[in-house]
Amino acid sequence: MNRTDRLYALVEELRAASPAWRSATSLAERFEVSSRTIERDLSALQQAGVPIYATPGRRGGYAIDTQHTLPPLNLTAAEVAAVATALAVDSSMPFTHAGRSALQKILAVLSEVDAEGTRELAARIRLFDNRAGQARPPAAVEHAIVQRRVLEIGYVDKTGEETDRVRTAGITDPTRKFTQDEMAGGSVMFAATGVTTGDYLRGVRYIRGGAVSHSVVMRSRTRTVRFIESTHRFDLKPEY
Repeated sequence: MNRTDRLYALVEELRAASPAWRSATSLAERFEVSSRTIERDLSALQQAGVPIYATPGRRGGYAIDTQHTLPPLNLTAAEVAAVATALAVDSSMPFTHAGRSALQKILAVLSEVDAEGTRELAARIRLFDNRAGQARPPAAVEHAIVQRRVLEIGYVDKTGEETDRVRTAGITDPTRKFTQDEMAGGSVMFAATGVTTGDYLRGVRYIRGGAVSHSVVMRSRTRTVRFIESTHRFDLKPEY
């Protein structure tokens, strides 16, 4: 048994024995290696984030918290590749590092056959990023989301000068709450087109050679509400 298989088997052995403790000596006999090798393997699993706990003493040993571990996952190669691709597409989103750490944990519990299939599929995927050079969000943003804290964010323009976009837009009190009349007063027109189907509008429906869209137009002065169904011809609209 190679080390990768042994690490996987160690986790499953501790999961099966939980909440009982297993000594390094008994694990060494089970996997036909030395106690020192078992201790190195368990240390590596702990550093990888597996919740393995040790109790010293003659009756002590190692145990795993089954509530915080994953059983063997029945994920296909395509499902794992989809998760990996989604994490790789936009590195500017918060929790990117945490997402990649989660992916490593998923890969760690896959069987060797599934992992090999995932690697082969991932090798055929090519990503084209139009946001080259775009930095990922600071760690403070992720911490604020997790800890439910409010952030005060400043901006630096292309000349390197720190600016406040809210104040430059003419808003002197960022905490002020605007009324409906202040946000949209007088004669107001509102229009919207459904992209995906919702409670109010149907989404875009593709037909042969085109698509059908569902829109709404409202006018405040006359209280008129119009629903419009439009048929679009792709051959006459090259911008599509």
